[in-house]
Amino acid sequence: MNRMTEAYCSNCQSSKSFSNFHNHVVIGKKYLPMCKTCCNKRIKEYIQKLGNDGAALWCLLAELGIPFLREVWELTQKIIFNSTNVGRKPDLLLTYLRTIKELGIVVEGFWQSNIMLDDLIDINKKEKQEIKEVIDWYEQINIWGKFLKEDGSIDEEAYNYLNFTFSDYTKDLLEMDANLIRRYRDLAKAELRKRKADESGDIQEIAKAQDNLKKMLDMLNLSDFKKNESDERKQFIDRIAWMIEETEPAEEEDESKYRDIAGYEKIYDSFMRSMRNILTGDRNYPDIPPEGQ
Repeated sequence: MNRMTEAYCSNCQSSKSFSNFHNHVVIGKKYLPMCKTCCNKRIKEYIQKLGNDGAALWCLLAELGIPFLREVWELTQKIIFNSTNVGRKPDLLLTYLRTIKELGIVVEGFWQSNIMLDDLIDINKKEKQEIKEVIDWYEQINIWGKFLKEDGSIDEEAYNYLNFTFSDYTKDLLEMDANLIRRYRDLAKAELRKRKADESGDIQEIAKAQDNLKKMLDMLNLSDFKKNESDERKQFIDRIAWMIEETEPAEEEDESKYRDIAGYEKIYDSFMRSMRNILTGDRNYPDIPPEGQ
């Protein structure tokens, strides 16, 4: 590991460049002990187990040694749930960390937490129920545009599809700027247009919708259907390179390290012997087994 450019992730136990880690908020520490990818996976696991964002964040912060503070959490909630980025909530951990810095709080350790986990779960459940009861359709229209049914009422199904599609495309993206958010919204609308065209059966509209969708996928580099094939070729090349680099040296005593390729050279031994005989005139032949004499 290059300590000048890399940090170690305690979760996936691998070295990664500094750009793969969030800055730490605890005094004297530069980066979080987990990389961004692992933090993202961990909080998703906690959300699935506990059923709410606050409790999940509390557990992740406990692992990271960062305090869960009521004043920071309340402001984080406002940013998350009142965000204009409808369809994709801002990253929960990153928003919390930024809020700590903006409030100028001096952080020394998890012991500074002023909310218990069981209290947080009860509070969060009530808040989530209140949030789900209100949908700001003006905000939805401001974000996505106006989608109405034939009778002029709000097309809730269309907005649900847009939000779901947007979230599905961006769920693994940790950070997005305003421009990228808008482009993924355009992609979601292209998917909706294609869906409606398919339902209508209008051949011309289907062709136009398909062309529009393809342009959006191309722009976001999401239309490379040969990626899997390329990945497989790359894996094969990497595997060959690994075998060359990891071939057992004469002084190596730990054969378990090379168990995956142990005996690999024996497969080609007979071919190499024959070639040496042809090229050099040797008479190196295999031993005749006793039963063949």
